Amino acid sequence: SYGVPVEVVSLLLDRYPEAAREKDNDGDTPLHEACNGCWAPAKVDVVSLLLDRYPEVAREKNNAGDTPLHLLCEIESDLGAILLLLDAYPEALRKKKRISW
Repeated sequence: SYGVPVEVVSLLLDRYPEAAREKDNDGDTPLHEACNGCWAPAKVDVVSLLLDRYPEVAREKNNAGDTPLHLLCEIESDLGAILLLLDAYPEALRKKKRISW
């Protein structure tokens, strides 16, 4: 989410709902980006909004084989966001990454 306020994300999704499903060249969805934490810690409200709009996104893997939960756990430990992702896709705990560093 790059520190973008949830209101802005909500407005964008209102205007272009399919954006929640889009993937970039790395196979990342907006939820992957929100959980990545490279630019700003994941905001629970943004994670919640993206899951509300497209619950199946929690199951999506990027090109490296990461689910959003994998990315969230690698970068930070926001318990609220982790619990949201676990509720949406508990099987993610059993999924392995395809690529490891």
